[in-house]
Amino acid sequence: MAAFYIIPKYFSNSSEKIKGALDVKALLPAEADFTLDSSAYDPASVTVLSNFESEEGDNWQGDGNYDKTSYYEGERSLGLISKNRSGVVSRLSKKLDLSAMQYIEVMIHVSYVEALESMIFDFGRAGFAAFSRYSISNLKTGWNLIVMPKERFVMYGAKETAFDWASVEETRVTLVSRPESLVLVKVDMLRAINNSNSFTKDWKVVTNRGRVFLSLYQWKEKTKLLGGSWEGNAVTLKEIGDQKDFVFSASVSPQFSGGSFGLFIRGDYTNTYGYYFLIEGNVWKIIKRNEDGWTPKTKIITGSLGNFVSPDKEYWLRVDCRGETMKFYISFYGEEYKYSGEIKDNEFRFGGVGIAAISGWATFDNFLFKRF
Repeated sequence: MAAFYIIPKYFSNSSEKIKGALDVKALLPAEADFTLDSSAYDPASVTVLSNFESEEGDNWQGDGNYDKTSYYEGERSLGLISKNRSGVVSRLSKKLDLSAMQYIEVMIHVSYVEALESMIFDFGRAGFAAFSRYSISNLKTGWNLIVMPKERFVMYGAKETAFDWASVEETRVTLVSRPESLVLVKVDMLRAINNSNSFTKDWKVVTNRGRVFLSLYQWKEKTKLLGGSWEGNAVTLKEIGDQKDFVFSASVSPQFSGGSFGLFIRGDYTNTYGYYFLIEGNVWKIIKRNEDGWTPKTKIITGSLGNFVSPDKEYWLRVDCRGETMKFYISFYGEEYKYSGEIKDNEFRFGGVGIAAISGWATFDNFLFKRF
């Protein structure tokens, strides 16, 4: 196996280097060979139906309760509990025009999938005189990203009260457990998507893993590129291609406290082999993945960020690659970067550059790349 080692005089398990003096200034867009930011993606491609947050003013009524202890984004989710085949239903009265959208997406957490009999989403007119229904299948225990194509919904209602996606007035979710079983489900991040390919047009993405990696996230007047993973995915930028010596930087805002996400360097997106500069909880990590797996714990370079990450905070990550030497930097403001650590390794001498979400999800922006 190729060498992968720390240069001792630079390595520190504390945040001392991050708090120290200026090491490098930010790469400016005018100096870069390639730039990309969230303005390249059409915000009209996403319509937020409900993030189940108090700021939205949405009022889901029925059997569900807001859960502030377990959620995928924001500060709460909608919790539903069914026991012994009891049907539990929660409804939202909200007028929506979804005629231009192609998919409905939602995050669903299942406590114990073997106890779940059915879960259904309905979108309809007032009182559900006419509605369109989608029955969810292939759930697993834990968080699931569910993508519901509109053409696979089943229409219900008389012709004179026909449902029209342009005039959705109510949304309904129904949960039913199996006999003599109890299941707890959390629902979060309910959205409508149009032209999902627009999110991946700049990226090399493996599409046969059954997971959507790139999307767009809109919340609190912010629009960012969303990267999420349930299988350790990584993607690279098409226009840049394979490179050897370069500077690459981007901003990342963790949206999932238990996740791990950041930059993917000299990487192969088809097998996710390459180098990673990640934020994980309140630490940063420099690791590698190859045919033998991930870097052993004893060789991982890591250090403290000095505080816990929050969904509203952005971190700017930067890597400088020259030959077998790769230097890593972090900035809290995107202007001045502090040295984190470096490695010398010759297994992957060139490859793509991009982003990774090993678990959970984060938003990304402000991509800058310059060749040496």
